[in-house]
Amino acid sequence: MLYSYTYVPHSMDKMQGYINFIFTEVWCQAPGKTYDLSLFSGSSEVHEIVEYFVNQDLAGKTVKSAEFFLIGLNVIFNEFKNLSASDIQTFQNWYSANNDIQHLCENVLALTPVSYDQLTTSFPDLSKKLKAFFGNLYSGDFLSLKVISDRVGKIEDHYDCFVTANKKGKCPYCGIFSLDSQYDPSREAYDHYLPKSQYPFNSINFKNLAPMCEKCNSKNKGVKDPLYAGNGTRRKSFYSYQSNQPRIEIKVEVQTKNWNQLKPEEIHIRTGPSALRDEIDTWFDVFNLETRYKALCCKEAEGKYWIEQVLDECINDGITPDQFMTTLSRQAQKRPLAECNFLKKPFLEGCQSAGLFRSDAFHQMVP
Repeated sequence: MLYSYTYVPHSMDKMQGYINFIFTEVWCQAPGKTYDLSLFSGSSEVHEIVEYFVNQDLAGKTVKSAEFFLIGLNVIFNEFKNLSASDIQTFQNWYSANNDIQHLCENVLALTPVSYDQLTTSFPDLSKKLKAFFGNLYSGDFLSLKVISDRVGKIEDHYDCFVTANKKGKCPYCGIFSLDSQYDPSREAYDHYLPKSQYPFNSINFKNLAPMCEKCNSKNKGVKDPLYAGNGTRRKSFYSYQSNQPRIEIKVEVQTKNWNQLKPEEIHIRTGPSALRDEIDTWFDVFNLETRYKALCCKEAEGKYWIEQVLDECINDGITPDQFMTTLSRQAQKRPLAECNFLKKPFLEGCQSAGLFRSDAFHQMVP
């Protein structure tokens, strides 16, 4: 990714804390116990939430958006009652691994994530019930319930705090599209970096959640798995909140002088540094970036306009292509995300190397 986010602690983190308690102190302690409200006494807030939903049910006022929660607590507890001590320890290891997002992205060999597909092999009924529970935890209808939001806050407030602390304003996964700020009437959707449809236990873990532009989120990443390549092998991936900022190198080679008819196959993109080769390859694969960056370079309002800028300033302002590129290099160093400078600069450098700005061909290229 082009830059990593700063993690913003927020009261919504309490939701993961609630789930940690439910998993470790209720479900994993299920053998030999009977399901009742006393199981939740170790966490006053979880107890209050569960008691509220139970009382609503008893009063004939079932909270529809919380049915999955109340039912899931019970049915998963009863599944855990039948597990052996060894099985419960295995689940504890899986739970811990699936919530260690940073080390999973770094492909730490001692850490193995578990997917719903793997769970289904040995625990088909439990896998189905876990998927129903964790798949609904992040729903807006559930999180906006007053009994929940009074304790953990609202996602809208989390977003405002997030974008106040993360001010770059561009999607870090593509660098092309702007992200809604705290002043916009809307907000970007949070992406489950490890897809919640594939991985249990981390659907409400905000270290697995990050704002992402719609093109990256819905149109390109979708449910692609950053942890596994298409052939099933584990791979490294950028962690959205890593402390060391990535320093991405992009070089573009242009293999034509007919820029008005520029096609994606005439553009070649190379990336670095080599120390981040695995992470970059995953990033480009998950977000389909090579195709998207080539398309951007071929668009009238982006790549072709960038070339027109050089031609216009050289013809009308009397500067040379070298002078234009010197100014652009300075701007790109200061603001790599503005006007897609991270791609604009290497693309125009590629155009210059291809001879598009040579004096003997210069005027022939004016549209």
